[in-house]
Amino acid sequence: MRLLLGDAQGKGLNALETAGRVLSAFRRAARNHPRMEDLVAEVEENLRQDMAEAAAAGGPDIDSGDFVTAVFLDLPTGAGSGIRVANLGHPPPLLLRTGAVAALEPATPTAPLGLGDLAGARPPADTFDFPAGSTLLLYTDGVVEARNRNGEFYPLAERLRQWTELPPARLLDAVHTDLRHHVGARLGDDVAMMAVRRADP
Repeated sequence: MRLLLGDAQGKGLNALETAGRVLSAFRRAARNHPRMEDLVAEVEENLRQDMAEAAAAGGPDIDSGDFVTAVFLDLPTGAGSGIRVANLGHPPPLLLRTGAVAALEPATPTAPLGLGDLAGARPPADTFDFPAGSTLLLYTDGVVEARNRNGEFYPLAERLRQWTELPPARLLDAVHTDLRHHVGARLGDDVAMMAVRRADP
């Protein structure tokens, strides 16, 4: 099973178009490439080609700095416990298990999609344990950059420690409700979250 969570820079139609291009490229590449690194390379290439064609047709300028932070995951479907993660400038996934929360940080930071030509060769995907009974939480920076009236950021990892045993749907509800309470008003940025739990055997 393969997952992608991304966050296009900016707002409005340009950001929606960029996100749509990435999603379309991911769907094509996920069917064609067993290796995570090849999948990421094709998504990057397709995105840059689409942006260049849009610029040539009078659309958004490819040199305007459009990019997408993204995290790609390969999840095990059999007995193996390891997951592979390619993180392209995105907040790290969080692994929740029995009251503990760990950030799955990339060994080598790399640039977002759309900026691959500036970053040189992409590093290999990282491998992490994903034990049975644990949950992965993916999220965009709108979650951790949400501020309360005192200007304090939302402490996502700290709050998650009380919810590590919740199933995915209830976990997302808990975070969303708590985030709204922290901000005390409408959220000022887009927020997306995805939770995946590995069932006990």
